[in-house]
Amino acid sequence: METRKRIKLPSGGFVTVRKLSPMDTLSIGFIPQSFPELEAKRRRGESVAPSADEISQGVRLSVIALTKCASRIATPSGAKLRIVDKELDECGADEITVGELDQDDASAIVQSVNELSALTKEATQAVKPFPEKQEAASNASPS
Repeated sequence: METRKRIKLPSGGFVTVRKLSPMDTLSIGFIPQSFPELEAKRRRGESVAPSADEISQGVRLSVIALTKCASRIATPSGAKLRIVDKELDECGADEITVGELDQDDASAIVQSVNELSALTKEATQAVKPFPEKQEAASNASPS
């Protein structure tokens, strides 16, 4: 079973990612919850917008994937940047905050971590960065 892989980011950089482990969440006192009533509706084909709790959990899991499951990013310029979850003015020259990270790069990293972690469809949806925007986009009708 593959537990890590090196990926090329949309920005041209490279990063090695690994699968999530229970220690990633437990070490910060976070235990992900399931949302069985919403998942049951989705399995029945009902269109259900993510709840505030699902979105919050998805954001937390995305931050964990970015900060704990990704190596330093090797940028096209040769710099190596570590993704951190701290205030901008607390960052060193070799760090980039979760908020500064290019959204396409962040999505690629989180998606790769999800794939390695073999998350269920529902869990993968919950940890997508900003799932409410993706849900709205997928439900939008073409003009």
